[in-house]
Amino acid sequence: MNWLRRIDRFQAKVESWMISFAMIAITLVLLGNVVARSVFNNSWTFAEEVGQFLIILITFVGLSFCARWGRHLKMTAIVEFLPHKVRKAIVIFATIFTSILLFFLCYLSINYVLILIETGRTTPALQIPYYIFSLFIPLGFFFAGIQYAMEAILNIKHKELIDGTQDPVLEEKRKRREQGDDSIVMREDVSETRPHEEHEKDRAQKDVELQKQNPGLKKGGRKR
Repeated sequence: MNWLRRIDRFQAKVESWMISFAMIAITLVLLGNVVARSVFNNSWTFAEEVGQFLIILITFVGLSFCARWGRHLKMTAIVEFLPHKVRKAIVIFATIFTSILLFFLCYLSINYVLILIETGRTTPALQIPYYIFSLFIPLGFFFAGIQYAMEAILNIKHKELIDGTQDPVLEEKRKRREQGDDSIVMREDVSETRPHEEHEKDRAQKDVELQKQNPGLKKGGRKR
């Protein structure tokens, strides 16, 4: 599955650069427009168009970003009470169906972009063709379709329930295999809300409190 990891890494870099650029750009444009309107009494006519373009980019490229980290909304109230094998089958079916649906929406959005190219419509202020704004719609659907397809493959390959290609369960599974442990990783065994840095910070704070209470102890609770 090395080819899957390469595709995912490349896609993650592209998405992160695009979303980061869009977030910075939309902040600068909107703040600049506020300053221009408040200080110079002259708004930027292009600010609204640029803002709409960047919102489209963030929304549709963000589809894939959220899918990678398993952050899309899910209805799990009933599914969580089902047996593991049934839940596994539902997850595999849902991810495959979602992937197919997203690729179909990508196809429809490509046709929509082609229609915009034929009409030749442009924006009022910048006179930029509308199809340039719409190019990120099929791109976002395509990226998200790839993510759900990879999630389906990972769920077929592993016994665990995988929620996104960056699921912490996968990292824990890899670590255990390196130690020769091929047991099933339960989601309760993986801390998603306390990363390693927070854990180290908490441990250092506990050491400081322990030393205050017992001046004769070194770091880690050992005696001097």
